[in-house]
Amino acid sequence: YNVGMKLRYRVNDKFTVKLNSNYQYDPYNLGFVDIDANEEIIYGLRYLNTYINQLSATYIFKNDLYLTVNARHYWSTAKYRKYLTLLENGDLEDNYIYDVNNNFNYNAFNIDLVFSWQFAPGSNLAIIYKNAIESDIAGISTIPDYSTNMKRMLNNPQVNSLSLKVLYYLDYQYLKRKK
Repeated sequence: YNVGMKLRYRVNDKFTVKLNSNYQYDPYNLGFVDIDANEEIIYGLRYLNTYINQLSATYIFKNDLYLTVNARHYWSTAKYRKYLTLLENGDLEDNYIYDVNNNFNYNAFNIDLVFSWQFAPGSNLAIIYKNAIESDIAGISTIPDYSTNMKRMLNNPQVNSLSLKVLYYLDYQYLKRKK
């Protein structure tokens, strides 16, 4: 099952805000789990919930100068219903012995801030700030609600980066004429 929503609001000629939200539910998701002590390949039938929320805003100072902010949160959880063993012929059979808790709660949260200026035809200056947080909790017995999950995820270490990108277009035909 998949439910999505997209909203776009243009505040004025210079400022636009977009919100994308998507939820996917798969009660019969089949995925690789482990290789057990007997070298048998274990698969699991699981309930899989995935939430993707993205907020984007753009402010245009003038036609060649703008600022964009993107924030994206990806959250996926799985609760295993039962485990299966992969047989030599490719079939799966129920495995009642394997009992490791492989439920998981995975989060990825990114923020990108981009300042861009086209200072000459074909030439661009961009200053980019990126912030990323990732968390992966395995073996959980209960899945928290969205706000509790966000609080836990925001307490994880962050990775920040700042980049400067300059592209300058050189017109070979113009330079050749100067000689």
